[in-house]
Amino acid sequence: MYINSTTNDIYRAHHEIRSAFPNTSFPTVLTDEILADFNVFHVVGAPPAFDAITQTISEQAPVNVDGVWTRQWSVDTLPQQQAEANRAAARAAKWEAIMAERDRRKALGVKVGDHWYHSDADSRIQQISLFVMGASVPPIPWKTLTTTPPPVFVTMTQTIAAGIFQNTAASDAAIFAAAEAHRIAMEASPTPETYDFTGGWPVSIEDAP
Repeated sequence: MYINSTTNDIYRAHHEIRSAFPNTSFPTVLTDEILADFNVFHVVGAPPAFDAITQTISEQAPVNVDGVWTRQWSVDTLPQQQAEANRAAARAAKWEAIMAERDRRKALGVKVGDHWYHSDADSRIQQISLFVMGASVPPIPWKTLTTTPPPVFVTMTQTIAAGIFQNTAASDAAIFAAAEAHRIAMEASPTPETYDFTGGWPVSIEDAP
């Protein structure tokens, strides 16, 4: 941002400066030294930290502080009704994010014995069919869930099929419980918009060594 110290006009980019001086042939690169000849100065300064839930910020006219044009800001308190609406919106947005993580983790597999098995929707349908077969489960090669190649196959058994079915149910329950715990903690937080829900989840294949 730049200011014309003669007119107090504000320019957001070099092309605005060029437009303000239509009869001037500027060089391709505009340096601060060149602009100073036209009483145009670079304005420095970043916005201050503020609480986006309970406060609003607006930029004021820059001020020359010891020869440096500096941006000025006004931080004002929002009406309580608006602040509460902002906080409710922040809670809703964070809960959506928690639910998205919950659903993502449901597809991160379940562990039975030494192997992880797929837990996406299509795999669940296939695995339920195997479980229902009981002792009739065919000894077919079954691809396990891995994070790196090569693929690993095991021979499907009734025991594995039952383990996948049972562990999937247990995993879903644990993941939903973790999400609910995050929801309660987030809603109790005075700053729901910054609530960190990255921890506290059941172990998934992403955490496996």
